[in-house]
Amino acid sequence: MKTREIKLNSISKVGISNFSVDPEVLGLSTKFCYDNYDVTISIPKESDDNRTHVSARFTKSDIPSRYEILSLDVLVVVKGRVTVPVKMLDVSCNAYDIVENGLKSNLERKIVKYQKVSNEAIDAWLRCLRWKCNDWRVGRYSASTGEYVDVSNVSLVDNESGKELWGGDLHYTMPGCRTITKECIVGAGDALRNKQLSPVYYDLLFDSEAHLAHGEIKRSLVEAAMAAEVLVRTFVEGYIPKNLNVKIRDYVERASVRTVFESFFLEQLSREQRKVFNGEEQTFKKKILSLFSDRNIIMHSGVISDLDRDACLEHISNVKKLFSVVGV
Repeated sequence: MKTREIKLNSISKVGISNFSVDPEVLGLSTKFCYDNYDVTISIPKESDDNRTHVSARFTKSDIPSRYEILSLDVLVVVKGRVTVPVKMLDVSCNAYDIVENGLKSNLERKIVKYQKVSNEAIDAWLRCLRWKCNDWRVGRYSASTGEYVDVSNVSLVDNESGKELWGGDLHYTMPGCRTITKECIVGAGDALRNKQLSPVYYDLLFDSEAHLAHGEIKRSLVEAAMAAEVLVRTFVEGYIPKNLNVKIRDYVERASVRTVFESFFLEQLSREQRKVFNGEEQTFKKKILSLFSDRNIIMHSGVISDLDRDACLEHISNVKKLFSVVGV
């Protein structure tokens, strides 16, 4: 049987929820390198309605104000080449009758591998979007499992013609965030192309908000405190001279967050920034220290009095204010 060596792409159809975009975002694509794989994530066009599930929300003038996107396309360039029967390019997908077992096993392995790459790549992209939009809800449907999206269908296609050669099994996932602007899409893409992932302190803050929304108050508070601590330590480490005595550096890195916050963090702020913490009888400074204290109580005993949703929400608000003061 005549064969041909071809290059493949992996095309994943990704089901998503809580993904509301401005009209100008329709049709945008983001290209970046993830874990040494070339990835392109595409938002459907309005004309792709039947294929990609785009629904519009209208204003009183009958002009769409935003669009709800229910699925995205993720293209991953498959590494290497594969030799296939030429006839595969002219027949239906998954042509078992003309594909030998060795090639079939190879294609099945690629389906599994590139489904994993697609899932990880779009998760990194969504984290950057949440960061740029400053909204923990973007693309999220389940805080309890940590799953945000699911690849519902993965196919291997010929890089040159786009012909679908092999498709994986169908995956099903049961599917109010801030409207995603073009600025958010472009910002997330630029960050990923520059090898810049979302800051850990933002990931922790958004996880905290997600858990609070699901009533997991203690976990929410712990993650809010972790977000604040990571920001404080990251900020201070940026001011530690490279040639500083190893023992001194080690002390700063090992010191309690309260010590780092009071003795090092506040000292590196500008005069205007310090006014936020030291004004009104140092109220804001006390609120941040109270957050760390409440976190420690939970971590040591698992029980804390007077902790309800409102108290936790106030802690989260203070963490956001801390982010704003530092300018991240």
